Amino acid sequence: MGRIPLVRRRRTSFLPKHGAYAMGLLSGESPVEFEKLHRDLIAEHSPNGVLEEDIVWTMARILWRKRHMHTFGACRRAWERYDQIELRHRSEIGKRLMDERIIHSRSLSDEFPPEERRELSEKVEREAREELGDDYKFIEAGKDATLNSIMERFDVEARLDAMLDGCLKRLLHLRGIKSLSSPSPRLLPRPDRDEAA
Repeated sequence: MGRIPLVRRRRTSFLPKHGAYAMGLLSGESPVEFEKLHRDLIAEHSPNGVLEEDIVWTMARILWRKRHMHTFGACRRAWERYDQIELRHRSEIGKRLMDERIIHSRSLSDEFPPEERRELSEKVEREAREELGDDYKFIEAGKDATLNSIMERFDVEARLDAMLDGCLKRLLHLRGIKSLSSPSPRLLPRPDRDEAA
């Protein structure tokens, strides 16, 4: 059954493309608290170099998500309620249009006429904003704020990390081979203490 998208929902209207969004934070989560966690992990692990810094950054994001799993529950509930509101209004408008013989039952899954699409969007947005209150921020964020979306991003990052690990292993292996095959540097004789005196 093809579902008609109401409106193009703003994907991350509450977060810029950098800053909190780049940190992987969701609406209502504190960038200041995340930065403190990141700094604490840096102090604990003392990363040295780009790769180590990236590992600590990833650790911070994963630990943050683990500590803030409750956010996904609120997000899921908001989306479930939003979908219920949308379905009810869609059904009401669809029945009205069938009664007015504007559309046939077989075309309910097709797109409504523009005026009805606008009406549907306005009704759903108004009711959802009123009913969801502060949790409407998850709807404004779009599906990026859902657990599935976050886990998809972590899955992609895990695959990229595995590729980086493979490259790093190859690099270290090659360096090891080169160090065995290259001549060792000449050792300089140590001056005796007696000669220095």
